[in-house]
Amino acid sequence: LDVLDKYDKIFPWRLCISGGWMDLQWCNEIYPGPAITVNVKHNKHFKDRCGLATSTRKDGIKLFNGAKKINHLAPIEAARLLWGAENMPSFKDVNPSHVTRKYKYIAGSQDHLGLFLPGINYLYYNGSHWPKKIISLNDREKYNDIYKWFESVLYLVEIPFEARPKGYSSQNPNYLKDPNVSYQEKRRMVRNLSFAAESTWQGIINKDIVKLGKGFSGTMYAWKEMLPATVPDNQQLTEWWKEYEKNSYGCLFSGAGGGY
Repeated sequence: LDVLDKYDKIFPWRLCISGGWMDLQWCNEIYPGPAITVNVKHNKHFKDRCGLATSTRKDGIKLFNGAKKINHLAPIEAARLLWGAENMPSFKDVNPSHVTRKYKYIAGSQDHLGLFLPGINYLYYNGSHWPKKIISLNDREKYNDIYKWFESVLYLVEIPFEARPKGYSSQNPNYLKDPNVSYQEKRRMVRNLSFAAESTWQGIINKDIVKLGKGFSGTMYAWKEMLPATVPDNQQLTEWWKEYEKNSYGCLFSGAGGGY
């Protein structure tokens, strides 16, 4: 615990600003698409259980002893090691020769890549747990105008009340795994998520706030269809975020795997 506290402000943070859940095979095997992550510095309002990959960060701090920079590994290599380490408990009782895709991955790779890849990142998934393509806007001089624009239009707002109730489960229900939902309907839902994430990316690289906002809100509505618990029908919460949606180009919860 002392180690975690000591390095909490040093070890990187990540935001998943669109396409959350695309990094899990049970999602992207239905329809391919990207998750968009941003590597950010510590903010005093960051906390556990709010979709900021905090469980992955804690494992990363322990694995790499809280290092600010891991000079002996490329960022992708460090991310892959952390991804494997965090998912290892899923395979602890499994004969390695029998490991197949059916075994459960408890942490999607956009958490790990988002923590280690600097800048703004496009992670494209297509039938796998690891991205098939990565585009990284990580050159400060080359992309400085995009960074400045993005920082000027993005606002992080803390939910002013307890969001996740006790016993909360983001995948209860999960309509992408529901045998009573047709494949066509599942494909439509994931396609909406993919298109929203693509809109977010185009908004960023073209500094187009309309496309950016459309991608934010489109991600939120796609989540609500696929995994209703992540955007619950809670009157207090709904009224709160709807007000922001009404007075902005778009909005979404920071939650990805964990929900709102």
